[in-house]
Amino acid sequence: MSARTPLRPALLRLARPLALACLLALALAPVQALAAQSAQPDCKPLHSLYLLCYETGLNADSSLTCLSACEGHMARTIQTLGGQQAHKKKGPNAAQALTELVCSTGCEDGIVQVRATAQEFTEAFCE
Repeated sequence: MSARTPLRPALLRLARPLALACLLALALAPVQALAAQSAQPDCKPLHSLYLLCYETGLNADSSLTCLSACEGHMARTIQTLGGQQAHKKKGPNAAQALTELVCSTGCEDGIVQVRATAQEFTEAFCE
């Protein structure tokens, strides 16, 4: 028994920092997930715009026709994004440029009838 006694305090010294590290990791996981969501607040309105432009593109004869038909949707999305803190920092034209890019992509995808998956969209526009 005496041979095990010195090992026990050493294990306790290792167990405490390990337990604290595990608790810290568990506590930070929700914070990191929340930070990831707040870093990309514009993804949902952009994806909605993409889907609207895609649907419009299915019945359009060209990208220009589709974009013209989607002007109102783009204006509302620009307004939504313009009020978000992330885009305020990027400059006044960032929301407009991103909105036009998303909608033109949706229109083109609609014309060729190949819609991006949610994951593909997120990787392309939200990360």
